[in-house]
Amino acid sequence: MAKARTTLADALHAAAIESQAKPKSGLLPWYRRLPPDRLAELEEIRDRWERGEFGRLTQCEAAKVIQAWGAEHGLDIPKRLTIARWLTRKP
Repeated sequence: MAKARTTLADALHAAAIESQAKPKSGLLPWYRRLPPDRLAELEEIRDRWERGEFGRLTQCEAAKVIQAWGAEHGLDIPKRLTIARWLTRKP
């Protein structure tokens, strides 16, 4: 069977999709290394944070609570500043 021909545009499109799937450094960010159920829980918290559901809680206070939650569940959670950046990043 003959191999299907691909155009340059097809090859570039495939490379772009592959590139988007990989982080630039080759390492997954800390939150992507979490188990799927814990990641979903954490992303729900960020969504609620963005909606302002936690009142006057500061980023640092929220990050401290997330660190404690991670330690309680045996997760590899980074420093507070990294968590605070993740909490307020724009998708």
